[in-house]
Amino acid sequence: MPRHRSLNLKKFIDSVPQSLLKEYFQKRFGENKQLPLSRFDYETILEFIDSNKNEEVIGIIQNDFKHINDLCEKVYNILIQAIDKYAILTPRESKREELALNLFVHHPEAYDYAYDHYCFFNSTSNLSQHNIEALNFDLTTDKLERFKAEISSYYEGLAKGRECIIRHYNEDDQTTIVIMHGSYKRSMVVWEGDEIETKFFRPANEDILRFDKSTSILSIKTRYANDRTKYIDAFTSILIEDKTQAEREDRDATFTLIPLQDGTFSYEGNENILSVVLVEAKVNYGGLTCPEITLKSKNIIETLEDGQLGIGLQKGHIIKAKFKFRLKVDGRERNISFVIQPPNFTDLNKKKYTDIIEAYLKENGIKLI
Repeated sequence: MPRHRSLNLKKFIDSVPQSLLKEYFQKRFGENKQLPLSRFDYETILEFIDSNKNEEVIGIIQNDFKHINDLCEKVYNILIQAIDKYAILTPRESKREELALNLFVHHPEAYDYAYDHYCFFNSTSNLSQHNIEALNFDLTTDKLERFKAEISSYYEGLAKGRECIIRHYNEDDQTTIVIMHGSYKRSMVVWEGDEIETKFFRPANEDILRFDKSTSILSIKTRYANDRTKYIDAFTSILIEDKTQAEREDRDATFTLIPLQDGTFSYEGNENILSVVLVEAKVNYGGLTCPEITLKSKNIIETLEDGQLGIGLQKGHIIKAKFKFRLKVDGRERNISFVIQPPNFTDLNKKKYTDIIEAYLKENGIKLI
């Protein structure tokens, strides 16, 4: 799940027409119920939240507003993309908060599209990428049902509950599959009036698979390695009907840090990249005890070149690296930092201008595909 931005409730509510806020409350808590709100301005809504003793109602409102605000503040471009994709007419003067809430209230399919794609870029889970060739990829209803049944059975077998919601978006260049599933039950001690009770709940997780049809790359966002393996197995055996793709030797070979060690990587940049700096590296130096050292510096290459540490990157095996790129795009300079951990983990997808950086990494042998 993504981390939420801090919500400025006043800014959010002041940016949305009261008529739309009224529709939101009716949608969430029943059109036929008498709402205790006579107005839908900031002061009235805040008083309603503060005075409401129903924790479930408060939680719903706060959770909804945080989700909607995330779309406004973090991925406005995806919000616009959803509006265009579903051909939704919107007033030109609408603020982004109004656009997002309008999708939530009136166009749930478009809202799910925007939020699911937001989760792909902002989930706290790491991204893994895999070489999966799929000739004549065809995502049918029957395949999706079998895929869902397989994943539901898998999580039920782990005592994480059989409940599983799967949404998918099959577009010209890529297919995105969102898997919402349960986790192990947890307990929490809470007050119920004057009594203390233990309540049990099952957290929900959201994993995402994205298949790029043009490059035959399957990207996966999930927390656990076993779940990742299961997704690859089900994707290859059911959705593309070619189990051998899960067993290919180069399946996970999408990144390498060898160019940092053999000196072939260029830190010079290009017309869009003003500078490239290695600011962190985790290195295993082998031997009987296999020591691992994490180096951090404003510029690791310059730090090692002065010889004071008496070590170098060439003598060990780089496990993980963090780069700082300085870009000049649209007349502005921007710093972008990201991590690569071979064979297939990175958080680069969470950053802007990924295409510029990925092209440079591929040209310099870091990105293999």
